[in-house]
Amino acid sequence: MPNLDINLKNIFDLFKNNELDKALELCDQNTQKKIEHIIYNFKGAIYLKKQNIIKAQENFLSSIESNKDFIDPYKNLFIIYNNKKEFNNLVEIAFKILEFDKKSSVYNFQVGYALEKNGHLSKSLEYYEKANNLGFNDKKKLFNNLANVYLNLGNIDKAIELYENTYLENTKDKVLLNNLLGAYLQKRNAKKSEYYLNEAEKLDSEYVIFKFHKAKFLFLLNKVDEAINLLKEIISTENNIEFIGLLCRIYFMTSRLTDGNKLLTEQLSKYPNNPKLLRFKCFRSLIEGNFDEGWKLYKYSQSNFSIKFPSIPEWTGEDLNSKKILVYNDQGIGDAIQFSKYLINLNKKCKNIDFISNKSLVEIFDVKEYEGLNLIKEENIDLNKYNFKISLVSLVKFFYKDPDLSTKNLIKVDLNEINSFKSKIDKKKPNIGIAWSGTFYGPKQPYRSIPLDKFKDIVSSDFNFYSLQSEIWESDQKTFDTLNLVNKGDLKFKALSAFIHNLDLVISADTAILHLAASLGKETWGVISIDPDWRWGKFHEFYKYKNLKIYKQNKFNDWQEIIKIIKKDLAEKLQT
Repeated sequence: MPNLDINLKNIFDLFKNNELDKALELCDQNTQKKIEHIIYNFKGAIYLKKQNIIKAQENFLSSIESNKDFIDPYKNLFIIYNNKKEFNNLVEIAFKILEFDKKSSVYNFQVGYALEKNGHLSKSLEYYEKANNLGFNDKKKLFNNLANVYLNLGNIDKAIELYENTYLENTKDKVLLNNLLGAYLQKRNAKKSEYYLNEAEKLDSEYVIFKFHKAKFLFLLNKVDEAINLLKEIISTENNIEFIGLLCRIYFMTSRLTDGNKLLTEQLSKYPNNPKLLRFKCFRSLIEGNFDEGWKLYKYSQSNFSIKFPSIPEWTGEDLNSKKILVYNDQGIGDAIQFSKYLINLNKKCKNIDFISNKSLVEIFDVKEYEGLNLIKEENIDLNKYNFKISLVSLVKFFYKDPDLSTKNLIKVDLNEINSFKSKIDKKKPNIGIAWSGTFYGPKQPYRSIPLDKFKDIVSSDFNFYSLQSEIWESDQKTFDTLNLVNKGDLKFKALSAFIHNLDLVISADTAILHLAASLGKETWGVISIDPDWRWGKFHEFYKYKNLKIYKQNKFNDWQEIIKIIKKDLAEKLQT
Protein backbone atom coordinates (compact mmCIF):
# COMPACT_ATOMS: atom_id res chain seq x y z
CA MET A 1 0.00 0.00 0.00
CA PRO A 2 2.86 2.48 0.72
CA ASN A 3 4.12 1.98 -2.86
CA LEU A 4 0.68 2.90 -4.19
CA ASP A 5 0.62 6.06 -2.10
CA ILE A 6 4.11 6.99 -3.33
CA ASN A 7 3.11 6.43 -6.97
CA LEU A 8 0.03 8.62 -6.65
CA LYS A 9 2.06 11.28 -4.85
CA ASN A 10 4.67 11.22 -7.63
CA ILE A 11 1.98 11.61 -10.28
CA PHE A 12 0.44 14.49 -8.33
CA ASP A 13 3.83 16.24 -7.92
CA LEU A 14 4.59 15.94 -11.63
CA PHE A 15 1.11 17.25 -12.45
CA LYS A 16 1.54 20.16 -10.06
CA ASN A 17 4.91 21.05 -11.63
CA ASN A 18 3.44 20.86 -15.16
CA GLU A 19 5.59 17.85 -16.10
CA LEU A 20 2.52 16.45 -17.80
CA ASP A 21 4.07 13.89 -20.16
CA LYS A 22 6.04 12.30 -17.31
CA ALA A 23 2.87 12.22 -15.22
CA LEU A 24 1.06 10.41 -18.05
CA GLU A 25 3.91 7.87 -18.29
CA LEU A 26 3.56 7.05 -14.60
CA CYS A 27 -0.20 6.73 -15.00
CA ASP A 28 0.20 4.29 -17.88
CA GLN A 29 2.61 2.18 -15.84
CA ASN A 30 -0.05 1.46 -13.23
CA THR A 31 -1.17 -2.19 -13.00
CA GLN A 32 -3.11 -1.94 -9.74
CA LYS A 33 -6.85 -2.43 -10.27
CA LYS A 34 -7.71 -0.94 -6.88
CA ILE A 35 -6.48 2.55 -7.88
CA GLU A 36 -7.55 2.38 -11.54
CA HIS A 37 -10.33 4.93 -10.98
CA ILE A 38 -7.85 7.40 -9.42
CA ILE A 39 -5.39 6.92 -12.30
CA TYR A 40 -8.12 7.56 -14.88
CA ASN A 41 -9.09 10.72 -13.02
CA PHE A 42 -5.45 11.84 -12.95
CA LYS A 43 -5.15 11.22 -16.69
CA GLY A 44 -8.32 13.20 -17.28
CA ALA A 45 -6.93 16.11 -15.24
CA ILE A 46 -3.60 15.94 -17.14
CA TYR A 47 -5.35 15.99 -20.53
CA LEU A 48 -7.56 18.82 -19.32
CA LYS A 49 -4.43 20.79 -18.44
CA LYS A 50 -3.06 19.97 -21.89
CA GLN A 51 -6.36 21.32 -23.30
CA ASN A 52 -7.22 17.98 -24.89
CA ILE A 53 -10.88 18.06 -23.86
CA ILE A 54 -11.89 14.89 -25.70
CA LYS A 55 -9.23 12.74 -23.99
CA ALA A 56 -9.97 14.39 -20.66
CA GLN A 57 -13.66 13.60 -20.92
CA GLU A 58 -12.97 9.99 -21.96
CA ASN A 59 -10.78 9.39 -18.92
CA PHE A 60 -13.18 10.99 -16.46
CA LEU A 61 -15.96 8.76 -17.80
CA SER A 62 -13.65 5.73 -17.50
CA SER A 63 -12.93 6.70 -13.90
CA ILE A 64 -16.67 6.72 -13.13
CA GLU A 65 -17.11 3.38 -14.89
CA SER A 66 -14.33 1.95 -12.75
CA ASN A 67 -15.75 3.29 -9.49
CA LYS A 68 -19.13 4.99 -9.41
CA ASP A 69 -18.60 6.05 -5.78
CA PHE A 70 -15.56 8.23 -6.53
CA ILE A 71 -16.74 11.86 -6.71
CA ASP A 72 -13.73 13.60 -8.29
CA PRO A 73 -14.40 12.71 -11.95
CA TYR A 74 -18.01 13.88 -11.61
CA LYS A 75 -16.74 17.26 -10.44
CA ASN A 76 -14.28 17.44 -13.30
CA LEU A 77 -16.96 16.57 -15.85
CA PHE A 78 -19.09 19.37 -14.41
CA ILE A 79 -16.29 21.80 -15.33
CA ILE A 80 -15.97 20.34 -18.85
CA TYR A 81 -19.70 20.36 -19.61
CA ASN A 82 -20.00 23.92 -18.34
CA ASN A 83 -17.09 25.10 -20.50
CA LYS A 84 -18.48 23.26 -23.54
CA LYS A 85 -21.97 24.65 -22.80
CA GLU A 86 -23.43 21.14 -22.90
CA PHE A 87 -26.13 22.10 -20.44
CA ASN A 88 -28.20 18.90 -20.66
CA ASN A 89 -25.13 16.94 -19.57
CA LEU A 90 -24.36 19.61 -16.97
CA VAL A 91 -27.75 19.07 -15.31
CA GLU A 92 -27.33 15.30 -15.34
CA ILE A 93 -23.85 15.40 -13.76
CA ALA A 94 -24.92 18.04 -11.20
CA PHE A 95 -27.69 15.76 -9.91
CA LYS A 96 -25.23 12.83 -9.73
CA ILE A 97 -22.86 14.94 -7.62
CA LEU A 98 -25.79 15.94 -5.37
CA GLU A 99 -26.44 12.25 -4.66
CA PHE A 100 -23.12 12.13 -2.78
CA ASP A 101 -24.37 14.70 -0.24
CA LYS A 102 -27.86 16.16 -0.54
CA LYS A 103 -27.19 18.55 2.33
CA SER A 104 -24.18 20.14 0.66
CA SER A 105 -24.84 23.83 -0.03
CA VAL A 106 -22.25 23.77 -2.85
CA TYR A 107 -23.80 20.79 -4.63
CA ASN A 108 -27.29 22.31 -4.37
CA PHE A 109 -25.92 25.56 -5.78
CA GLN A 110 -24.38 23.64 -8.70
CA VAL A 111 -27.72 21.99 -9.48
CA GLY A 112 -29.41 25.40 -9.40
CA TYR A 113 -26.75 26.79 -11.72
CA ALA A 114 -27.02 23.85 -14.15
CA LEU A 115 -30.82 24.13 -14.27
CA GLU A 116 -30.57 27.88 -14.86
CA LYS A 117 -28.16 27.37 -17.75
CA ASN A 118 -30.45 24.73 -19.24
CA GLY A 119 -33.46 27.09 -19.15
CA HIS A 120 -35.30 25.41 -16.23
CA LEU A 121 -35.53 28.72 -14.39
CA SER A 122 -38.31 28.08 -11.88
CA LYS A 123 -36.73 24.77 -10.87
CA SER A 124 -33.33 26.44 -10.47
CA LEU A 125 -34.80 28.80 -7.86
CA GLU A 126 -35.68 25.81 -5.69
CA TYR A 127 -32.07 24.61 -5.52
CA TYR A 128 -30.57 28.08 -5.12
CA GLU A 129 -32.88 28.59 -2.13
CA LYS A 130 -31.79 25.20 -0.72
CA ALA A 131 -28.16 26.27 -1.09
CA ASN A 132 -28.92 29.50 0.77
CA ASN A 133 -30.74 27.68 3.58
CA LEU A 134 -27.83 25.24 3.90
CA GLY A 135 -25.40 28.12 4.40
CA PHE A 136 -23.78 28.64 0.99
CA ASN A 137 -20.85 30.95 1.75
CA ASP A 138 -20.57 33.08 -1.39
CA LYS A 139 -23.71 35.17 -0.86
CA LYS A 140 -22.72 37.64 -3.56
CA LYS A 141 -22.55 34.89 -6.17
CA LEU A 142 -25.73 33.21 -4.93
CA PHE A 143 -27.90 36.35 -4.83
CA ASN A 144 -26.52 37.56 -8.16
CA ASN A 145 -27.55 34.25 -9.76
CA LEU A 146 -30.94 34.38 -8.07
CA ALA A 147 -31.45 37.89 -9.40
CA ASN A 148 -30.48 36.74 -12.91
CA VAL A 149 -33.13 34.01 -12.77
CA TYR A 150 -35.85 36.38 -11.54
CA LEU A 151 -34.90 38.82 -14.28
CA ASN A 152 -35.25 36.13 -16.95
CA LEU A 153 -38.58 35.06 -15.44
CA GLY A 154 -39.84 38.61 -15.87
CA ASN A 155 -39.93 39.42 -12.15
CA ILE A 156 -37.80 42.52 -12.57
CA ASP A 157 -38.70 44.10 -9.22
CA LYS A 158 -37.53 41.00 -7.32
CA ALA A 159 -34.35 40.91 -9.41
CA ILE A 160 -33.64 44.58 -8.66
CA GLU A 161 -34.23 44.02 -4.93
CA LEU A 162 -31.65 41.21 -4.89
CA TYR A 163 -29.12 43.04 -7.06
CA GLU A 164 -29.47 46.24 -5.05
CA ASN A 165 -29.14 44.62 -1.62
CA THR A 166 -26.10 42.65 -2.77
CA TYR A 167 -24.54 45.68 -4.44
CA LEU A 168 -24.82 47.77 -1.28
CA GLU A 169 -22.45 45.29 0.39
CA ASN A 170 -20.16 45.05 -2.68
CA THR A 171 -20.03 48.57 -4.14
CA LYS A 172 -16.72 47.96 -5.94
CA ASP A 173 -18.00 44.97 -7.93
CA LYS A 174 -18.46 46.21 -11.50
CA VAL A 175 -20.17 43.03 -12.71
CA LEU A 176 -22.81 43.24 -9.99
CA LEU A 177 -23.27 46.99 -10.55
CA ASN A 178 -23.76 46.51 -14.28
CA ASN A 179 -26.26 43.71 -13.65
CA LEU A 180 -28.24 46.13 -11.48
CA LEU A 181 -27.99 48.81 -14.17
CA GLY A 182 -29.19 46.31 -16.79
CA ALA A 183 -32.24 45.47 -14.69
CA TYR A 184 -33.24 49.13 -14.35
CA LEU A 185 -32.77 49.57 -18.11
CA GLN A 186 -35.07 46.60 -18.68
CA LYS A 187 -37.59 48.23 -16.35
CA ARG A 188 -37.20 51.40 -18.46
CA ASN A 189 -36.55 53.49 -15.35
CA ALA A 190 -34.53 56.34 -16.87
CA LYS A 191 -33.80 58.12 -13.56
CA LYS A 192 -32.40 55.07 -11.75
CA SER A 193 -30.62 53.91 -14.91
CA GLU A 194 -28.84 57.26 -15.19
CA TYR A 195 -27.76 57.12 -11.54
CA TYR A 196 -26.26 53.64 -11.80
CA LEU A 197 -24.79 54.40 -15.22
CA ASN A 198 -22.80 57.20 -13.61
CA GLU A 199 -21.71 54.90 -10.79
CA ALA A 200 -20.63 52.23 -13.28
CA GLU A 201 -18.68 54.79 -15.29
CA LYS A 202 -16.72 55.77 -12.16
CA LEU A 203 -15.78 52.12 -11.56
CA ASP A 204 -14.68 51.26 -15.10
CA SER A 205 -15.68 53.36 -18.11
CA GLU A 206 -13.85 50.97 -20.47
CA TYR A 207 -15.74 47.87 -19.33
CA VAL A 208 -17.49 46.63 -22.45
CA ILE A 209 -20.72 45.72 -20.63
CA PHE A 210 -20.87 49.29 -19.29
CA LYS A 211 -20.58 50.61 -22.85
CA PHE A 212 -23.30 48.20 -23.97
CA HIS A 213 -25.59 49.47 -21.21
CA LYS A 214 -24.76 53.05 -22.12
CA ALA A 215 -25.93 52.33 -25.68
CA LYS A 216 -29.19 50.92 -24.27
CA PHE A 217 -29.62 54.04 -22.12
CA LEU A 218 -29.07 56.35 -25.11
CA PHE A 219 -31.72 54.42 -27.05
CA LEU A 220 -34.08 54.67 -24.08
CA LEU A 221 -33.67 58.46 -24.29
CA ASN A 222 -34.41 58.29 -28.03
CA LYS A 223 -30.81 59.28 -28.87
CA VAL A 224 -30.80 56.76 -31.67
CA ASP A 225 -27.76 57.90 -33.66
CA GLU A 226 -25.59 58.09 -30.53
CA ALA A 227 -26.69 54.59 -29.50
CA ILE A 228 -25.92 53.20 -32.97
CA ASN A 229 -22.48 54.82 -33.13
CA LEU A 230 -21.52 53.50 -29.70
CA LEU A 231 -22.67 49.96 -30.59
CA LYS A 232 -20.70 50.06 -33.84
CA GLU A 233 -17.63 51.11 -31.86
CA ILE A 234 -18.11 48.22 -29.40
CA ILE A 235 -18.71 45.64 -32.13
CA SER A 236 -15.53 46.70 -33.96
CA THR A 237 -13.53 45.21 -31.05
CA GLU A 238 -16.03 42.84 -29.38
CA ASN A 239 -17.92 40.55 -31.73
CA ASN A 240 -20.55 39.65 -29.14
CA ILE A 241 -23.93 38.35 -30.35
CA GLU A 242 -25.78 40.34 -27.64
CA PHE A 243 -24.25 43.58 -28.92
CA ILE A 244 -24.90 42.68 -32.54
CA GLY A 245 -28.49 41.73 -31.69
CA LEU A 246 -29.19 45.09 -30.06
CA LEU A 247 -27.81 46.97 -33.06
CA CYS A 248 -29.93 44.84 -35.40
CA ARG A 249 -33.00 45.52 -33.26
CA ILE A 250 -32.40 49.28 -33.27
CA TYR A 251 -31.91 49.31 -37.05
CA PHE A 252 -35.19 47.45 -37.64
CA MET A 253 -37.19 49.30 -34.97
CA THR A 254 -36.20 52.66 -36.46
CA SER A 255 -36.94 51.42 -40.00
CA ARG A 256 -33.28 51.53 -41.12
CA LEU A 257 -33.93 48.36 -43.03
CA THR A 258 -30.94 48.49 -45.39
CA ASP A 259 -28.51 48.79 -42.48
CA GLY A 260 -30.32 46.11 -40.51
CA ASN A 261 -30.43 43.57 -43.34
CA LYS A 262 -26.78 44.23 -44.22
CA LEU A 263 -25.63 43.68 -40.62
CA LEU A 264 -27.78 40.55 -40.26
CA THR A 265 -26.44 39.05 -43.51
CA GLU A 266 -22.83 39.78 -42.51
CA GLN A 267 -23.20 38.22 -39.07
CA LEU A 268 -25.08 35.15 -40.31
CA SER A 269 -22.18 34.46 -42.68
CA LYS A 270 -19.93 34.35 -39.58
CA TYR A 271 -22.37 32.60 -37.24
CA PRO A 272 -24.78 30.66 -39.50
CA ASN A 273 -26.22 28.56 -36.66
CA ASN A 274 -26.67 31.23 -34.01
CA PRO A 275 -30.28 30.98 -32.72
CA LYS A 276 -30.59 34.71 -31.91
CA LEU A 277 -29.53 35.75 -35.40
CA LEU A 278 -31.78 33.09 -36.93
CA ARG A 279 -34.66 34.49 -34.87
CA PHE A 280 -34.11 37.90 -36.49
CA LYS A 281 -33.90 36.21 -39.90
CA CYS A 282 -37.16 34.34 -39.23
CA PHE A 283 -39.16 37.46 -38.46
CA ARG A 284 -37.57 39.57 -41.21
CA SER A 285 -38.43 36.84 -43.71
CA LEU A 286 -42.03 36.64 -42.51
CA ILE A 287 -42.60 40.39 -42.49
CA GLU A 288 -41.08 40.76 -45.97
CA GLY A 289 -43.14 37.88 -47.40
CA ASN A 290 -40.37 35.26 -47.71
CA PHE A 291 -42.70 32.75 -46.09
CA ASP A 292 -40.94 29.51 -47.06
CA GLU A 293 -37.73 30.67 -45.39
CA GLY A 294 -39.57 32.29 -42.48
CA TRP A 295 -41.57 29.20 -41.55
CA LYS A 296 -38.48 27.03 -41.89
CA LEU A 297 -36.82 29.19 -39.21
CA TYR A 298 -39.92 29.61 -37.05
CA LYS A 299 -38.60 27.21 -34.40
CA TYR A 300 -36.25 30.05 -33.39
CA SER A 301 -39.16 32.43 -32.79
CA GLN A 302 -38.87 32.29 -29.01
CA SER A 303 -36.06 34.45 -27.63
CA ASN A 304 -35.28 31.75 -25.06
CA PHE A 305 -35.55 28.94 -27.56
CA SER A 306 -36.53 25.60 -26.05
CA ILE A 307 -38.27 22.57 -27.49
CA LYS A 308 -41.80 22.11 -26.18
CA PHE A 309 -42.88 18.50 -25.47
CA PRO A 310 -39.63 17.00 -26.90
CA SER A 311 -40.89 13.41 -26.74
CA ILE A 312 -43.64 14.10 -29.33
CA PRO A 313 -42.66 14.27 -33.05
CA GLU A 314 -43.29 17.56 -34.88
CA TRP A 315 -46.06 17.44 -37.51
CA THR A 316 -44.63 18.36 -40.90
CA GLY A 317 -47.65 17.65 -43.08
CA GLU A 318 -48.02 13.87 -42.71
CA ASP A 319 -51.41 12.15 -43.21
CA LEU A 320 -53.40 12.58 -40.00
CA ASN A 321 -56.03 9.96 -40.67
CA SER A 322 -56.41 7.90 -37.46
CA LYS A 323 -53.69 10.02 -35.81
CA LYS A 324 -53.82 12.22 -32.70
CA ILE A 325 -52.15 15.66 -32.65
CA LEU A 326 -51.41 18.12 -29.85
CA VAL A 327 -51.61 21.84 -30.68
CA TYR A 328 -50.21 24.42 -28.24
CA ASN A 329 -49.88 28.20 -28.27
CA ASP A 330 -46.28 29.34 -27.77
CA GLN A 331 -47.02 33.05 -28.26
CA GLY A 332 -49.40 35.62 -26.74
CA ILE A 333 -53.14 35.89 -26.27
CA GLY A 334 -53.56 37.93 -29.47
CA ASP A 335 -51.93 35.12 -31.43
CA ALA A 336 -54.28 32.55 -29.92
CA ILE A 337 -57.28 34.67 -30.92
CA GLN A 338 -56.01 35.40 -34.43
CA PHE A 339 -54.74 31.95 -35.35
CA SER A 340 -57.30 29.71 -33.64
CA LYS A 341 -59.24 29.71 -36.93
CA TYR A 342 -56.54 27.49 -38.43
CA LEU A 343 -57.67 24.71 -36.11
CA ILE A 344 -60.87 24.58 -38.14
CA ASN A 345 -58.88 23.76 -41.29
CA LEU A 346 -56.72 21.26 -39.40
CA ASN A 347 -59.92 19.61 -38.20
CA LYS A 348 -60.76 18.79 -41.83
CA LYS A 349 -57.61 16.63 -41.91
CA CYS A 350 -57.73 15.25 -38.38
CA LYS A 351 -60.60 14.20 -36.13
CA ASN A 352 -58.48 13.86 -32.99
CA ILE A 353 -57.01 17.24 -31.97
CA ASP A 354 -56.19 18.42 -28.46
CA PHE A 355 -55.62 22.19 -28.21
CA ILE A 356 -53.96 23.73 -25.15
CA SER A 357 -55.52 27.17 -25.02
CA ASN A 358 -54.53 30.12 -22.85
CA LYS A 359 -56.50 29.75 -19.62
CA SER A 360 -58.07 33.18 -20.01
CA LEU A 361 -59.49 32.24 -23.42
CA VAL A 362 -61.03 28.87 -22.62
CA GLU A 363 -64.33 30.54 -21.71
CA ILE A 364 -64.71 32.20 -25.15
CA PHE A 365 -63.52 29.35 -27.39
CA ASP A 366 -66.31 27.03 -28.49
CA VAL A 367 -65.38 23.81 -30.34
CA LYS A 368 -68.67 21.89 -29.99
CA GLU A 369 -69.47 21.93 -33.72
CA TYR A 370 -66.06 20.51 -34.67
CA GLU A 371 -65.90 16.74 -34.22
CA GLY A 372 -62.69 15.62 -32.51
CA LEU A 373 -61.43 19.12 -31.64
CA ASN A 374 -60.94 19.36 -27.87
CA LEU A 375 -59.81 22.10 -25.49
CA ILE A 376 -57.53 20.72 -22.75
CA LYS A 377 -55.38 21.93 -19.87
CA GLU A 378 -51.63 21.41 -20.02
CA GLU A 379 -51.57 19.67 -16.65
CA ASN A 380 -53.92 16.97 -18.03
CA ILE A 381 -51.66 15.95 -20.92
CA ASP A 382 -50.68 12.30 -21.40
CA LEU A 383 -47.61 12.70 -23.63
CA ASN A 384 -47.70 9.05 -24.69
CA LYS A 385 -50.98 9.25 -26.60
CA TYR A 386 -49.97 11.75 -29.33
CA ASN A 387 -48.58 10.93 -32.76
CA PHE A 388 -47.64 14.55 -33.50
CA LYS A 389 -47.45 18.05 -32.02
CA ILE A 390 -47.38 21.53 -33.55
CA SER A 391 -47.54 25.10 -32.28
CA LEU A 392 -50.69 27.03 -33.17
CA VAL A 393 -48.84 29.69 -35.17
CA SER A 394 -46.92 27.00 -37.10
CA LEU A 395 -50.25 25.79 -38.51
CA VAL A 396 -50.31 28.96 -40.61
CA LYS A 397 -47.63 27.66 -43.00
CA PHE A 398 -49.89 24.75 -44.01
CA PHE A 399 -53.08 26.73 -44.56
CA TYR A 400 -52.48 30.45 -45.17
CA LYS A 401 -52.74 30.03 -48.96
CA ASP A 402 -55.60 27.55 -48.75
CA PRO A 403 -58.51 28.87 -50.89
CA ASP A 404 -60.86 27.09 -48.47
CA LEU A 405 -59.39 28.78 -45.40
CA SER A 406 -62.15 29.14 -42.84
CA THR A 407 -63.63 32.58 -42.44
CA LYS A 408 -64.98 31.55 -39.05
CA ASN A 409 -63.20 31.52 -35.72
CA LEU A 410 -63.70 29.67 -32.45
CA ILE A 411 -65.03 32.65 -30.49
CA LYS A 412 -68.56 32.45 -29.21
CA VAL A 413 -70.22 35.20 -27.18
CA ASP A 414 -73.03 34.68 -24.70
CA LEU A 415 -76.21 36.34 -26.02
CA ASN A 416 -77.52 36.89 -22.49
CA GLU A 417 -74.37 38.80 -21.55
CA ILE A 418 -74.62 40.90 -24.73
CA ASN A 419 -78.18 41.89 -23.79
CA SER A 420 -77.16 42.53 -20.18
CA PHE A 421 -74.56 45.11 -21.25
CA LYS A 422 -76.87 46.60 -23.89
CA SER A 423 -79.20 47.94 -21.20
CA LYS A 424 -76.31 49.60 -19.36
CA ILE A 425 -74.76 51.49 -22.29
CA ASP A 426 -75.74 55.08 -23.12
CA LYS A 427 -76.81 55.06 -26.77
CA LYS A 428 -77.26 58.84 -27.01
CA LYS A 429 -73.62 59.07 -28.13
CA PRO A 430 -71.41 56.71 -30.16
CA ASN A 431 -69.60 54.28 -27.87
CA ILE A 432 -65.89 53.67 -28.46
CA GLY A 433 -63.56 51.22 -26.74
CA ILE A 434 -59.85 52.03 -26.64
CA ALA A 435 -56.62 50.16 -25.84
CA TRP A 436 -53.41 52.16 -26.19
CA SER A 437 -50.85 49.82 -24.62
CA GLY A 438 -50.18 46.13 -24.19
CA THR A 439 -48.18 44.21 -21.60
CA PHE A 440 -45.42 46.43 -20.21
CA TYR A 441 -42.65 43.86 -20.80
CA GLY A 442 -44.10 42.51 -24.04
CA PRO A 443 -42.15 42.27 -27.32
CA LYS A 444 -41.12 45.56 -28.98
CA GLN A 445 -42.30 47.57 -26.00
CA PRO A 446 -42.68 50.44 -25.35
CA TYR A 447 -42.63 51.34 -29.04
CA ARG A 448 -45.67 49.31 -30.15
CA SER A 449 -47.79 51.08 -27.51
CA ILE A 450 -48.90 54.71 -27.47
CA PRO A 451 -48.30 56.94 -24.43
CA LEU A 452 -51.73 57.85 -23.08
CA ASP A 453 -50.86 61.56 -22.99
CA LYS A 454 -50.60 61.35 -26.80
CA PHE A 455 -53.67 59.17 -27.18
CA LYS A 456 -55.81 61.47 -25.01
CA ASP A 457 -56.20 63.92 -27.92
CA ILE A 458 -58.80 61.63 -29.49
CA VAL A 459 -60.88 61.45 -26.30
CA SER A 460 -63.67 64.01 -26.58
CA SER A 461 -67.06 64.65 -25.03
CA ASP A 462 -68.75 63.84 -28.36
CA PHE A 463 -68.36 60.12 -27.65
CA ASN A 464 -68.56 57.71 -24.74
CA PHE A 465 -65.07 56.25 -24.30
CA TYR A 466 -64.28 52.99 -22.52
CA SER A 467 -60.87 51.66 -21.50
CA LEU A 468 -60.68 47.97 -22.48
CA GLN A 469 -57.16 47.08 -21.30
CA SER A 470 -56.42 45.40 -17.99
CA GLU A 471 -52.98 46.90 -17.38
CA ILE A 472 -52.38 50.63 -16.87
CA TRP A 473 -48.69 51.52 -17.02
CA GLU A 474 -47.30 53.64 -14.21
CA SER A 475 -46.32 56.32 -16.74
CA ASP A 476 -49.96 56.51 -17.91
CA GLN A 477 -51.72 56.41 -14.56
CA LYS A 478 -51.79 60.17 -13.93
CA THR A 479 -53.25 60.90 -17.38
CA PHE A 480 -55.70 58.00 -17.02
CA ASP A 481 -57.05 59.46 -13.77
CA THR A 482 -57.80 62.81 -15.46
CA LEU A 483 -59.61 61.45 -18.52
CA ASN A 484 -63.31 60.84 -18.83
CA LEU A 485 -62.92 57.09 -19.43
CA VAL A 486 -65.19 54.33 -18.20
CA ASN A 487 -62.86 51.55 -17.10
CA LYS A 488 -63.87 48.09 -18.37
CA GLY A 489 -60.37 46.61 -18.13
CA ASP A 490 -61.35 44.43 -15.19
CA LEU A 491 -63.75 42.36 -17.34
CA LYS A 492 -62.72 38.77 -18.13
CA PHE A 493 -62.61 37.85 -21.81
CA LYS A 494 -66.07 36.29 -21.82
CA ALA A 495 -67.72 39.45 -20.44
CA LEU A 496 -65.38 41.73 -22.39
CA SER A 497 -66.39 40.07 -25.67
CA ALA A 498 -70.05 40.67 -24.87
CA PHE A 499 -69.36 44.28 -23.96
CA ILE A 500 -67.42 44.91 -27.20
CA HIS A 501 -70.44 43.62 -29.14
CA ASN A 502 -72.36 46.67 -27.89
CA LEU A 503 -69.79 49.24 -28.97
CA ASP A 504 -69.77 51.21 -32.21
CA LEU A 505 -65.99 51.18 -32.66
CA VAL A 506 -62.78 49.90 -31.07
CA ILE A 507 -59.48 51.77 -31.45
CA SER A 508 -56.46 49.78 -30.35
CA ALA A 509 -52.70 49.60 -30.54
CA ASP A 510 -51.24 46.18 -31.44
CA THR A 511 -52.75 44.29 -28.50
CA ALA A 512 -54.96 41.29 -27.86
CA ILE A 513 -57.90 43.72 -27.74
CA LEU A 514 -57.32 44.57 -31.40
CA HIS A 515 -57.51 40.90 -32.38
CA LEU A 516 -60.52 40.23 -30.16
CA ALA A 517 -62.55 43.17 -31.50
CA ALA A 518 -61.68 42.42 -35.13
CA SER A 519 -62.44 38.70 -34.68
CA LEU A 520 -65.85 39.60 -33.24
CA GLY A 521 -66.64 41.52 -36.42
CA LYS A 522 -66.64 44.89 -34.68
CA GLU A 523 -65.40 47.92 -36.63
CA THR A 524 -61.81 48.24 -35.45
CA TRP A 525 -59.06 50.79 -36.03
CA GLY A 526 -55.59 49.33 -35.47
CA VAL A 527 -52.77 51.74 -34.60
CA ILE A 528 -49.51 50.08 -35.62
CA SER A 529 -45.87 51.12 -35.05
CA ILE A 530 -43.35 51.71 -37.82
CA ASP A 531 -41.70 48.38 -36.98
CA PRO A 532 -44.77 46.18 -36.57
CA ASP A 533 -45.07 42.55 -35.65
CA TRP A 534 -44.60 40.24 -38.68
CA ARG A 535 -48.34 39.53 -38.99
CA TRP A 536 -48.86 43.17 -40.08
CA GLY A 537 -46.36 42.84 -42.93
CA LYS A 538 -46.87 40.91 -46.17
CA PHE A 539 -48.74 38.21 -44.27
CA HIS A 540 -51.60 40.68 -43.71
CA GLU A 541 -52.34 40.46 -47.44
CA PHE A 542 -53.28 36.81 -46.92
CA TYR A 543 -55.09 37.33 -43.64
CA LYS A 544 -57.19 40.46 -43.45
CA TYR A 545 -59.79 41.27 -40.88
CA LYS A 546 -62.52 42.67 -43.14
CA ASN A 547 -63.65 45.16 -40.53
CA LEU A 548 -60.14 46.42 -39.61
CA LYS A 549 -58.62 49.72 -40.71
CA ILE A 550 -54.85 50.08 -40.20
CA TYR A 551 -53.17 53.32 -39.16
CA LYS A 552 -49.40 52.83 -39.45
CA GLN A 553 -46.81 55.08 -37.88
CA ASN A 554 -44.48 56.85 -40.35
CA LYS A 555 -41.70 57.97 -38.00
CA PHE A 556 -40.07 56.05 -35.15
CA ASN A 557 -41.52 56.85 -31.71
CA ASP A 558 -43.66 59.68 -33.13
CA TRP A 559 -47.43 59.19 -32.91
CA GLN A 560 -48.46 62.81 -33.52
CA GLU A 561 -49.30 62.47 -37.21
CA ILE A 562 -51.34 59.28 -36.71
CA ILE A 563 -53.30 60.78 -33.81
CA LYS A 564 -54.21 63.79 -35.97
CA ILE A 565 -55.55 61.50 -38.72
CA ILE A 566 -57.57 59.43 -36.23
CA LYS A 567 -59.01 62.59 -34.68
CA LYS A 568 -60.05 63.81 -38.13
CA ASP A 569 -61.64 60.46 -38.99
CA LEU A 570 -63.54 60.43 -35.71
CA ALA A 571 -64.96 63.88 -36.50
CA GLU A 572 -66.14 62.59 -39.88
CA LYS A 573 -67.64 59.54 -38.22
CA LEU A 574 -69.58 61.77 -35.84
CA GLN A 575 -71.04 63.71 -38.77
CA THR A 576 -72.19 60.56 -40.54
